[in-house]
Amino acid sequence: MNNVRAGRWHNVKVKFLLLMLSMVYVMVLVGFTLRHFRAEDPVPNVAPVNLLVRTQFRDIAAQVRAGLCIKNFSKFDFVTNSFVMEAIVWFEFNKNEIALETVEKFSFERSEILSRSEPKVTMDGNKINAKYNVIVSLHTNLTFKRFPLEDHRLSIELINEFVSPSEMYFDDDVDSLSFVIDEEVFTADWEVESLRAFSGYTALHYDQYHEDKKIGIPKAVFIIDFKKGGIKKMLVIFVPLFASVLLALLTFLMSFNSYISKITLSATAITALLGYRFVIENMSPKVGYFTVTDKFFIFFLVLSFFIFIFQLLLIRQYMISIDKDKFEPVDRPEADAVLYPPRITERINTYGFFVAITLFIVVVTYILK
Repeated sequence: MNNVRAGRWHNVKVKFLLLMLSMVYVMVLVGFTLRHFRAEDPVPNVAPVNLLVRTQFRDIAAQVRAGLCIKNFSKFDFVTNSFVMEAIVWFEFNKNEIALETVEKFSFERSEILSRSEPKVTMDGNKINAKYNVIVSLHTNLTFKRFPLEDHRLSIELINEFVSPSEMYFDDDVDSLSFVIDEEVFTADWEVESLRAFSGYTALHYDQYHEDKKIGIPKAVFIIDFKKGGIKKMLVIFVPLFASVLLALLTFLMSFNSYISKITLSATAITALLGYRFVIENMSPKVGYFTVTDKFFIFFLVLSFFIFIFQLLLIRQYMISIDKDKFEPVDRPEADAVLYPPRITERINTYGFFVAITLFIVVVTYILK
């Protein structure tokens, strides 16, 4: 009875079922990962203009309302970290506190204003409202460690380097800092998840020997959280990778009578992975750290290589065992007495399959967690 139960694990159908269940598990795991928004891009570090700071600045600092309305992105590419934004930037302030010429010296952190219109100015008593149509080439801090499964956070940082927080700061009351994005804006295969805005100031230390020597810069930050709008890129990258390692795992299901096919299939898996690396490189962001795609590629390549070596040695052992049976017992060399018969070779093949499939599940789960 025990031999019958043990023999079931060597059955090709059982191995195939286990292999298919492993692939289904991976698909469910990927689907679960895609359902949850997860952006790891850094949020700009901004010191808030709190009540204490406002008390210090209340006699001289101008309070400026600011707003950003994004009309469109003529260029939108997270992989190359390249965005061209068409937007309206507006400011509202008291004309007795600060001059329009000072306010309009605004810029964007790590970005370039390609075009800026003359201000459209309206007045309501002492209040001035100035609107500018701008085209801005944006660059922001992005993290691609989970590429292509990542979500992203696009941070747009509005600054004015010609004044200090003691002269002007962006008002961050609930009804002061405005952020609007057109519903028809072009965002390629990404969808807007949420919008938020906050303001404050950043301090730049310009003397390494005197920490008290610093420059304060008023800043308003507008953040758009983007989630993936499709799975095309993920499928284009992952399907060939998983298909290649599947070829290597299928060699455990093949009969030793097809030993040439075993070696050919495992070698094909390695060749396919190496060849597809060039395609992945063109689709991936240029970063110096490992992404999820890189981790999968390296793990699958190493796993396929060890499967190839394992099958090569096991087939060699199998062929020697077959040759051994051609001799009469009295003619067998003493060294052949330690060789495994084909039945034991198949058991080793099964054990190797269980080890490989366990490694596959554990490492894939670890990478996707």
